[in-house]
Amino acid sequence: MVFFRAGCLVFSLFAASVLGAAEFGQPVTFAKGRPVEVGGLVVEYLGDRHVDHPVFKPGFTFQDFQIGNGKESKTVSWSSGTGCIGPVDFSLGGVTYMLELRASVARKGWLKDNQLVLWTEKGFLAASHKDR
Repeated sequence: MVFFRAGCLVFSLFAASVLGAAEFGQPVTFAKGRPVEVGGLVVEYLGDRHVDHPVFKPGFTFQDFQIGNGKESKTVSWSSGTGCIGPVDFSLGGVTYMLELRASVARKGWLKDNQLVLWTEKGFLAASHKDR
């Protein structure tokens, strides 16, 4: 009986990690406090933050993510800014990545408010130049 319970626990922990995984270039759902794995990186949504600006009176709302590869991590902030929606690039472990929210240039479509797409820069450039 103990072996059965231990086996169930190991399986459920494995299933939970697999269910939260996605490949680069695929939309993935995110939520505050629920890390997801994308292409071997762990992405955790930290929440929104508002920054006032003296010229752009509405200010800017940023969505902050903690992204790590097991050896290092960094906070990556995305904003639609003044309305031009595009990816934000960042480097981690010597590799450049692209984070997309709201819309995906490379996938050519809108994303749900709780979805993101994470790419390697090379994958992003290849996908965004398809069909051109």
